Amino acid sequence: MLIAQISDTHLLEKGEAADWRLACLKRAVDTIAALSPAADLVIHTGDIAHNATAAEYALARAELQRLTMPVLATVGNRDRREAFLAAFSGRDLIPGGLALAQYGVVVDGVRMLAIDSLDDTRGFGTYPADRLADLERWLALSPDLPTLAFMHHPVLAIAELDEPLQFTHASEAAALAERLARIPRLLGVLAGHIHRPATAEQAGVRLSTMPAIATDLRKGSYAPDLADVPILHLHRLMPDGLHTEPHAARPAPAND
Repeated sequence: MLIAQISDTHLLEKGEAADWRLACLKRAVDTIAALSPAADLVIHTGDIAHNATAAEYALARAELQRLTMPVLATVGNRDRREAFLAAFSGRDLIPGGLALAQYGVVVDGVRMLAIDSLDDTRGFGTYPADRLADLERWLALSPDLPTLAFMHHPVLAIAELDEPLQFTHASEAAALAERLARIPRLLGVLAGHIHRPATAEQAGVRLSTMPAIATDLRKGSYAPDLADVPILHLHRLMPDGLHTEPHAARPAPAND
């Protein structure tokens, strides 16, 4: 199974960076569409839109709809839950009638678990008790399947950050990480938010983050020839677990 992950597209309806960020997403979509063998699934780990307007989500949907494989997504801190759900809930494989951007769906025998870490009041993540209770509802479905979780904020501390834990309350992140660790066949946790690649592992929970697709916001060090090239992550489910690798986007068309 091959999964393509994108994150932190930060689309804008207008403004100086709007055309560039849309072009970055277009290049990522073109690259995914050209993969051989084809990806089985695409996951967007949040910050889809920068101002969470209906027009920004419409731009995202127009691009993602060009893909022939299913697309799953959840919210980041720049997203707004109601606007995200209006744009994505009930479409593709994302269930309808959601109150949170949190759900579980089965794709090719693997349970994909979307986790909603959005705090409406600040950029850090949150995961109060009611969300943990909602997560239990989804975990009760297809409990014996291997599970790949995805969310925006990394649930584990990232050592190289000035603020390693990107959650407002460490106790909430710890409770979520502990619950994830008890999933019998957890393959990993995919995240975004920090705009750079990183990994962390704790008590059997393996976390990876990826660079922002919006390269004007990307952090970290990259080869000079990749300075303006969107980089997505490809995750391959192998007999010995999940293997992750960066994948540079294809060159932009000459008329871009």
